[in-house]
Amino acid sequence: PNPQCIFNEYPELNITAKDFMLWSFYGGTTEKGKFSRETIIFFFAMIPDQIKGMMAELDDLPDEAITKLKATPEGVLLGREKMEDLKLAVGDTFRVYSLNYKDIDLDFKIVGTLPEGRYNTSAIMNYGYFNRALSKYKQTTGKDHINADKTINLIWLRVRDKETFAKVGHIIETHEQLKTPTVKCESESSGIGAFLDAYRDIFFGVKFILVPAVLVSMALVIANAISISVRERRTEMAVLKVLGFRPGQVMNLILGESLLVGAVSGLLAALATYVIFNVLLGGIQFRIAFFPAFIVPAAALFWGVAMGSITAFLGSIVPSLSARSVKVSEVFSKVA
Repeated sequence: PNPQCIFNEYPELNITAKDFMLWSFYGGTTEKGKFSRETIIFFFAMIPDQIKGMMAELDDLPDEAITKLKATPEGVLLGREKMEDLKLAVGDTFRVYSLNYKDIDLDFKIVGTLPEGRYNTSAIMNYGYFNRALSKYKQTTGKDHINADKTINLIWLRVRDKETFAKVGHIIETHEQLKTPTVKCESESSGIGAFLDAYRDIFFGVKFILVPAVLVSMALVIANAISISVRERRTEMAVLKVLGFRPGQVMNLILGESLLVGAVSGLLAALATYVIFNVLLGGIQFRIAFFPAFIVPAAALFWGVAMGSITAFLGSIVPSLSARSVKVSEVFSKVA
């Protein structure tokens, strides 16, 4: 269905053709029967005029690239990394053997490059070219392709506020044209969350198993280091007590020293991580479909200080209590 035709019935929502875009997913390999990272390629089949303004991070895409995509039926905009994998350049042609649309193998000509970022390994082709290939299949075989009624995989719609979203959601879920097949309406965050469900166990393990294990290990290392330091400096602590320092003050000195070392170490570690991954490497290259590389947030600097301080504090509790209980008579008797 054409979303514009549906929402023309509701002028009060003020939804225009610039507020939505259609996505069809087409995947294939450039070498028949060979499936590898270098040969497999993922396409967004789109209406070219819907790319800029709706497609995330593509507002800076040159108008010339859109014009070429519209003028060249078999044209494709290809990500830089995928172009390097295929050892191709702008102007080259290649053939893709489909994986999700059996027998719909397409020839492409590279007319432009997608901006650096999340689409480095993806490609965008003209939806009209894809749709004509399905029509040609029907003319050749005399029957519709098995996936002919499933070509539109996703419709993105932009609304003003949550109230409008609620109204639009109700329309989509109850409109007669959208009952066969049934259309599901959800927010972008909800859709991405559902997509990442397959990785939920990995994220859970990192957050609740790996991170606590790292913190416990750090606390044990700090406890061991501080314990050695306390044993080597028992004479100094005994001298402090002779000079009038109370046991609590000696303990606070050990705790303060540990907290200072932990906070500075945590800050330096977080800062180094931020600079190395964000500035030097452009993010953590753990690609999930078309999502970009993961960026270390600026809040990591705060968490670095906090985690360093907490682990240092926990690791120094036992050694500081040991320092507090140092007996002057025992220390100087051994020295004598």
